[in-house]
Amino acid sequence: VRSGQVDFSEPILGTGFVEGRTMFHLATFLLALVPEIGRTVPGPALLVHSSPLLALAAIMAVYALVQGLAKNRNAALFGTSLFMLYLLVPQDYPHGLFYQFGISDKTIGIFVFVPSTILLVWEYLSLPRPGLLILLCLAALALGTIHPVVFVMCWFLVAVFVLTNYGISALQGGGTSVVPVLLLVVPCLVGLVFPLYLRTQFHTTSAAELSLDSTNILVQHRLDLQRDRLIIYPDGRFIGDPALILDKPARVLAYLLLPAIALRAWRRKDAMAQFLFTGLVFPALLLFNPVTPELLGRFVTPMMVFRFSWLLPDILAVGFVFYWLVGFLLRGLPQSRRYLVC
Repeated sequence: VRSGQVDFSEPILGTGFVEGRTMFHLATFLLALVPEIGRTVPGPALLVHSSPLLALAAIMAVYALVQGLAKNRNAALFGTSLFMLYLLVPQDYPHGLFYQFGISDKTIGIFVFVPSTILLVWEYLSLPRPGLLILLCLAALALGTIHPVVFVMCWFLVAVFVLTNYGISALQGGGTSVVPVLLLVVPCLVGLVFPLYLRTQFHTTSAAELSLDSTNILVQHRLDLQRDRLIIYPDGRFIGDPALILDKPARVLAYLLLPAIALRAWRRKDAMAQFLFTGLVFPALLLFNPVTPELLGRFVTPMMVFRFSWLLPDILAVGFVFYWLVGFLLRGLPQSRRYLVC
């Protein structure tokens, strides 16, 4: 890099614009770094064989998140079972996400670090301890290094989740302390260390420096390659394409069930319901209006705005509404049998 052998120019669009993450794509560097250290395992083989281990880490992260929010072991087992099925069902990948962990930095970020971060935030706010804050800083540093875009999305979601929880508590007369919330700024700053360091080492053109016409050309060219992401209006504004939700039946059903989730989040102050509610509402509010996508597009490439849809907890939302309904209808049965029915 320093000798100029790699100039980081955009290979497809030829614009010279490069997002910060692609300058040091760690998943690519691991292919060379780990075999160099071990001198035995070829890079691609390492990543392929690490996929099941990372998938297990994701399964444990989801279990820990649901257990931490719902405080119910059967609910955690149910949510984890849904997630395991989701990993194995062929979707965008022919063999399911289970086999993608070793070669996809964003998959690791979304399914391992995002649940872990949300759980650590919840545990820290429930009982503030310096050790949990240190763990949060380490998790933020790791996620910010692996995938800065997922890091930003994760902490946006954390902020909305915390505000929702505190807002409901305040409206219902509960006392809350704002000091632990303010201290969450520390892991946010720690997570920005690696992206900001790269900004000081290499020059990149910010999306804000591009003219409106150039930005629209960037968007239009990428749309030719990856459709169903954004809709561009004649005046240059753009919003998320509703196909991000309408093309996936589970997401449509999750939004149809949103009133039930909101009711449980309000009446029972259920942390799991509050997380599902914010996880469904927040990305939709960001994507499907002509203001916020353009604002976000000034900080990242506009075609990356659609990635906020990655955080939609649609499978868990549908599953847990069904779980709560079965629990209500069969409330005379022991919890373990309700879980088996689900």
